[in-house]
Amino acid sequence: MDKRAPTLARWSSVGQLMALELRSFMLEDEEVALRAWRDCRSSRLEFLTSHYEGPPWPEYLELTTKYRAGSNLPEGPVPDANLAAVVERWLVGRVSMPFQSTEYLATHGGHIGYAVIEEHRRKGYATQTPRPASELEIMNEVSPVLLACDDDNVGAAAVRERCGGTLEIVGPSVSPPSLQHRPYISLARSAHFSERRRLRMGSRTP
Repeated sequence: MDKRAPTLARWSSVGQLMALELRSFMLEDEEVALRAWRDCRSSRLEFLTSHYEGPPWPEYLELTTKYRAGSNLPEGPVPDANLAAVVERWLVGRVSMPFQSTEYLATHGGHIGYAVIEEHRRKGYATQTPRPASELEIMNEVSPVLLACDDDNVGAAAVRERCGGTLEIVGPSVSPPSLQHRPYISLARSAHFSERRRLRMGSRTP
């Protein structure tokens, strides 16, 4: 298996000395990623998304490659990417995003999911991680970008506002039905990406 992991996006917040990068997961991420996956299993938060159910790590990497390419997918799922969020080679979180929108994603599920590893929380990464993802989604012509969270999750709602989101509607979620979601539409479109270029996976953005 090719151990190289292309950098897909790079973002440096004002006041931040270290840039956060989104890249493919690598073989060397296994220990930290699986520990974060186990830590998140007791909550509703998914670290490696629903694609991962405990198979050997190399098999999971192959599966993510298949989903990213959109090859031989089962009926229902659309091509997507589950990317590692890295700061100076340290795995701090992950972000997931589809390359196509569906009615469910556009109205309930949202287009960007993210998680920050516990020991790296409260350092600003929760805000940094969705921003480059929203740019990538816009470049893939998934626009406007929906960011959804539970209505009682004040912290997640604040993150979405800091990322340029505006409240669209508060409504019931599909699953589980008892939760209320607060969907946001991301308005973060920098001039750097104003041409709406289609991203080619594996290439570095300027």
